[in-house]
Amino acid sequence: MPQPVGQYDVYFPGKVMPMWLFIIIVICTFGMYYVYYHIKIYCWSRGNCLPKNLEFTRGRIMVTSHGRILVWSVVAPTISAATC
Repeated sequence: MPQPVGQYDVYFPGKVMPMWLFIIIVICTFGMYYVYYHIKIYCWSRGNCLPKNLEFTRGRIMVTSHGRILVWSVVAPTISAATC
C-alpha cells in the first residue's frame, strides 16, 4: 500500500485540452494544428505572441512512496452574503 510522502499546493493551467481531442484535431487538419501548436509554443518561449491573460486553477499534488504523483483540483466553497 503506497504511503503519502508529501502534499503541496500547486497552480496549473485552467484550460487544458484533453489529449484525445488534440489528436482528433490534428488528424482532421492533416497535421496543420500540430505545426501551429509547436510554432505557438516556440513563440511563447521566446517571449513573442504571449496570450493576453492566463487562467490558472488551484490544486493539490501528492507524491506517494511508490513514486506516483496524484493531482486534483481544489474548488473553494462559495459563500453568499445572505448566509453571513
